[in-house]
Amino acid sequence: RAEKIFNESNLDVEMFNNIHDSADFYVLKTDLEPFAKIVKEEFERDMPEYEGIPLPIDFNVVDKTKGENYKHGSNYYV
Repeated sequence: RAEKIFNESNLDVEMFNNIHDSADFYVLKTDLEPFAKIVKEEFERDMPEYEGIPLPIDFNVVDKTKGENYKHGSNYYV
């Protein structure tokens, strides 16, 4: 669902990793805020297959142009 919304919104987003309860994306800086809102809304959506188990979302943002490395950036709050 999230990918469909990204495509319909013309956001510059690409998922490059998805393992168990983690998903990693490349996102254009100017698209970060709308991207984060979509992810939070879609990933935290209550779905029957979750059987009431919450799926909280947190963001760690890395700016490769500043030499920051994967998983060692700053927290981003929505």
